[in-house]
Amino acid sequence: MANFPPTEWTQILGAISSGGTIDQGRIERICDGYYRPIAAYINSICPGYHDAQDLTQEFMAGLSRGLYVGKADPSAGRFRAFLCQCALNFARAEWRKRSAIKRGGDSPHIEFDDERCAAAVLPATEEFDRAWVEVVVERTLESLRGSFEKREKGRVVECLIEGSGGADRSGRPPS
Repeated sequence: MANFPPTEWTQILGAISSGGTIDQGRIERICDGYYRPIAAYINSICPGYHDAQDLTQEFMAGLSRGLYVGKADPSAGRFRAFLCQCALNFARAEWRKRSAIKRGGDSPHIEFDDERCAAAVLPATEEFDRAWVEVVVERTLESLRGSFEKREKGRVVECLIEGSGGADRSGRPPS
């Protein structure tokens, strides 16, 4: 049992101690693993590439400070579903802030379309899942490469990858 690797939930819950202290190393690993899926998710629900990039950076900055992790509940389901909902809530709040007229100014009003957002949830979560799978496959391939290279059999892995559809060195299939 001592050699059993910690589950993802163990990593997530362990990122914040009972005293509220943040384990920065664990938070960074969580951010690193979820950055691309969250970016893909936000990009699929946010009109405008640059706005999506900004929202992703702001959301991930909050995640890196442990803002959302403390609210995660393993009994409520998967962490990625929780994180998608946090990102959606964050995006909605930011859109509302950005579209508000401030101090009587003539800021253009940007209507947030809840129906579009609701319709985008399924495709957005599918985009998140696709990006998440890419991250998992890349990490698995890197681990496999490292294991085989230690035994000086790195070419075996490269042959397997080339034979499986021609993925490049990063493990991604050709475009």
